[in-house]
Amino acid sequence: MDPDELLARSADELLARSAVTSLLERYEAGEREFGAIDLSEVHLSNVDLCGIDLGDADLSHAKLYGVNLSHSNLSNANLNGAQLYGVNLYGVNLGNADLQGVDLSDVNLSYTNLSEADFAQAYLGAVNLSGSDLSCANFSHANLTQANLSEADLSCANFSDANLNRANLTCVTQEFNEVTLDAPRQSIDFTGANLTCANLTQADLSHADFRGADLQNAILVGTKLMNAFLERTNLSGTSLDRRQKIIEIQNSQECAAQTPIQNRSLIQQIAILQSELKRQEIPAEEIQMDGSNAIAPSDGNGNRWAWEQLQLSSIAQVEIAKALDRANLLFFGNSIARLDLGGVRGSETELGFLVFNRVSVVPTFVRWGILAVDSPLDKHEDRESVEPNRDIYFERGGVRIYRFPYLQCLQTPDRVVQKFIELLALGK
Repeated sequence: MDPDELLARSADELLARSAVTSLLERYEAGEREFGAIDLSEVHLSNVDLCGIDLGDADLSHAKLYGVNLSHSNLSNANLNGAQLYGVNLYGVNLGNADLQGVDLSDVNLSYTNLSEADFAQAYLGAVNLSGSDLSCANFSHANLTQANLSEADLSCANFSDANLNRANLTCVTQEFNEVTLDAPRQSIDFTGANLTCANLTQADLSHADFRGADLQNAILVGTKLMNAFLERTNLSGTSLDRRQKIIEIQNSQECAAQTPIQNRSLIQQIAILQSELKRQEIPAEEIQMDGSNAIAPSDGNGNRWAWEQLQLSSIAQVEIAKALDRANLLFFGNSIARLDLGGVRGSETELGFLVFNRVSVVPTFVRWGILAVDSPLDKHEDRESVEPNRDIYFERGGVRIYRFPYLQCLQTPDRVVQKFIELLALGK
């Protein structure tokens, strides 16, 4: 480095130190408004600047280590290339701030105004953005792995090509304020984003653009996806069962171990879920084929599903019927039974599948049992208190009921049938 460059660098460092000294002295004296101040390339460590106004300030390439900026105003501030390790940004106003390429890993940004902020190519791994206003914010190509965006406002936000692997987007909203109403586009942009194993439970993602996105093994329980763009979206293994007990996926190995739902588009799954949980009418054009035989509601309300002349109560039952068929088993679907109901003769319907299985050839030995698919509306605790009595009535009559979870029957029907056959052969 030549002497002139060295002198220039020393001068810049002296100016930065002078700016920091002046800032801290004025702050200590009670001053809070430092709008448009030049703090580029400054070094600050472990100082308390809670409530400071740094609107329009230049903090580009600043090194802020452990600084408390909670409840401060950083709107329109330039933080491009800044290092914010351990900075407390709780409740900060970062509206329209430039945070391109900033490393915010593990930073608490909950309940923060980040409207129109630019996070392009920023690193936000495990960052807490819960409850924040992210409307019209730009997260394109940003890394949001395991980030917490629960209950955040994502109106018109841009997540194109972002990495949201295992991110938490539960209950996110689109509230549309005066900023978003004037935005050039009126939807959340997830084009090309990685949302594998992300939790989108109860999120409002209506009209969102998921074209080319990867939602493999994502949790979409109760997610609003009306009029969403789903072209070229990877939806294998997505969970749509509203009542499913969700176990948080801790690592990518657990995620990869989940069996994907094959040959069924999300549009079809949503239509199916609505028919079973809400009993709403499903337009015929929304029901697609699954590559084998056609399935469709057999009444106007979607209460029954017809497959090979069987009248079934859910799409999960349809999948089990196909699996029983592939196993070459004799079975009856949803037969009506007359039996002893605790001293009173009565009828039971919607039993599931009465299945006959030949355990041995010589001598011929046949076992029979009922394979029951739990309803997606069942709560586990309610079922445990009610169903055992019902099952006992059937066991008194000489037949045992084997129950399997709805989602398991929907995703892995052949495994369910194989397990049923094994249990039936053992008489357990």
